Amino acid sequence: MSVKMTSDHAGVFPKNGFMSNIQKRNEAFIGIIQLVLLGCFAGVAYWQSLLDHPYIFLLLTFYASFIALKSILCLSLRLPFAVISVSAAIDIVMPLLLIWILSGYYDHFSYLSHFNQGLYFYLLISIGLRVLHYNLGLTFFSAVIALIGLILVSHFKNIFFSSSVGNITNEEIDALVGFSLFSIILSLLAHRSKQLEIKRVDEQTKFQSFSRFFAEGVAQKIKDSKISLKVGEGEIRESAVLFIDLKGFTKLTQELPPNQIMSLLGDYQTRMVKIIYAHGGDIDKFLGDGIMASFGAVTITKTYASDALKAVDNLLIEVENWKKDRLSKGQICPNIGIGLAVGPVIFGAVGNQQRMEFTLIGDAVNLAAKLEKHTRKQEACFITTRKTLDLAIQQGYEDKTIRKILEKEMIRGFEQPIDLILTI
Repeated sequence: MSVKMTSDHAGVFPKNGFMSNIQKRNEAFIGIIQLVLLGCFAGVAYWQSLLDHPYIFLLLTFYASFIALKSILCLSLRLPFAVISVSAAIDIVMPLLLIWILSGYYDHFSYLSHFNQGLYFYLLISIGLRVLHYNLGLTFFSAVIALIGLILVSHFKNIFFSSSVGNITNEEIDALVGFSLFSIILSLLAHRSKQLEIKRVDEQTKFQSFSRFFAEGVAQKIKDSKISLKVGEGEIRESAVLFIDLKGFTKLTQELPPNQIMSLLGDYQTRMVKIIYAHGGDIDKFLGDGIMASFGAVTITKTYASDALKAVDNLLIEVENWKKDRLSKGQICPNIGIGLAVGPVIFGAVGNQQRMEFTLIGDAVNLAAKLEKHTRKQEACFITTRKTLDLAIQQGYEDKTIRKILEKEMIRGFEQPIDLILTI
């Protein structure tokens, strides 16, 4: 079976012409920064008595209102991506208008003097903030508008305020060149940021896909591995191994139609897996109607035995609820057998380089599987060893269940007798 992994960038980049949720939050965040900067500009303008000029006051008021309205709408409505482009254009045009007006407000007020220096840097900040959208075109669009605007302001700064057109000074040329280089760097940064974000989203999507087919700890191991994972490599871990199986399932497959069989399996596995995960367990594999899980092997923990027995207690409660639910609907519900054992296991990859899987190997695995089979002979729903129960109690498990003890029970495949603990 091959799995095609695709990336969903809808959370970062526009989809169907509309802003994504992340873009909307970014645009609102940009608006907050701009409002703070405008507040600083307004304070300086008031201190220098520039707000006495009616156009300056009106422009600052209009621009602040536009930013506030845009930020509110971004957080509450589904807006087209064109809103960002319009906002970017206004973010550039407004400071340019202020620069142009101030160039005529004082005869000596060139666009690089005093208050206009702050407006000049505001243009750079506005372009830089567009990098948050990871959009090369948007950043370049803002930079081009700003550059053209600065050239026009520099060339025509006196056309409405004197009888001759002003020439661009060397100082202004140097500033325009520096602005151009800075804009190019920002555009490249936006492009690079977009590539890195796409890579990050791809890796996250692949990790989520891995997590569907591997235990989360295995998926993380694959994701973090800096070398090629090889078959035959393994680590010894102290672990609790759990086997769950439906009793009489083979007979059921002969009596029920396929869709009912698959529905039963899906319901049963969903309920069991949820509880195993809730207690820190990892699913090793699904064995048809069986489930193999581990505690402490993939995700290392010092309470693996305690976690496993707590999981079993909740599994047995859930099994009873499941049986009642199915029987109330007139549906067949098989009994379940659970085997649990603890001990050192080898955690590693088996198979070949074309097809491999992570699994557990060791006596604890074999014993847990045998104990699950032994539940049929003892007519029990759960069997573990005295060793497992004692270790779980040492790790903080409180045993409140009435259990049956079988001393020195022989288990097929094991030479020495084992003390067993049963839940009927």
